[in-house]
Amino acid sequence: MPEDLYPIEALRRAAAAYEELCAVTIDRGADGILVSIRPIAGSPPQAALEFWNYALCAAIEQRLGDVG
Repeated sequence: MPEDLYPIEALRRAAAAYEELCAVTIDRGADGILVSIRPIAGSPPQAALEFWNYALCAAIEQRLGDVG
């Protein structure tokens, strides 16, 4: 995905927040960012979706901080 959609720092914040629920790897490549999410055994089935919600909020907060 392009980094302008989800800044890498927002993805790192989400990965840190969800480290007990999901194994997340974030790699930067020539075409953008590659994110792999694997829910950890025993985590709720919606953990990966909640990760993306958290990452979206973190991206918005980061963008609003950049504006202000």
